[in-house]
Amino acid sequence: GMLWVGTTGGGLCRFDAARARFSRFRARPGDPAALGSDAITAIVGDHDGTLWIGTDGGGLSRLDRSTGAIATVRHNPADPRSLSADRVWSLLEDRSQVLWVGTYGGGLSRLDLARKPFRHVRSEPGNPNSLSHDIVWSIYEDTDGILWVGTDLGGLNRWDRRSDTWRSWRYDPEDPTSLSHDTVRVITADRDGTLWL
Repeated sequence: GMLWVGTTGGGLCRFDAARARFSRFRARPGDPAALGSDAITAIVGDHDGTLWIGTDGGGLSRLDRSTGAIATVRHNPADPRSLSADRVWSLLEDRSQVLWVGTYGGGLSRLDLARKPFRHVRSEPGNPNSLSHDIVWSIYEDTDGILWVGTDLGGLNRWDRRSDTWRSWRYDPEDPTSLSHDTVRVITADRDGTLWL
């Protein structure tokens, strides 16, 4: 029954409608038990009720709603199993309880919430079966369990779970039925299953 609001510079706010009161969670530089940044870019609750908070430059924070405890993970260039980049723009927990983290410049980080650590999905120049771009704005899972990813200048991507390959759609000025632009910020579907970008 709480409303969670991410702000640009003011941290994370929780609104308790029953009490008509806001409480705030803020970053504290150098404190891993606080938000990584006060610039909040994405929020998602997982199957256990944990709140995951993406920040612009401060990595990924995890908030235990029952205790209020916060832990933040950041990119570590020396550890390939860490978060792929500290600028997190999109979050999604899929039906397999995998947390997908879309980053600015680091592609996707996959976190299996049961097993951990992070695995990465990156663009591979010259490989048409890879993610098309490493700036990921949006992530969406449709009713068939297909993962759709919107990128910056890389168009729309679809992940095939069985073959672990990617397919992308891009703008083609010669094709009026192609994607209208290669930057896809939002993905959703209507009740008929039609995808809207």
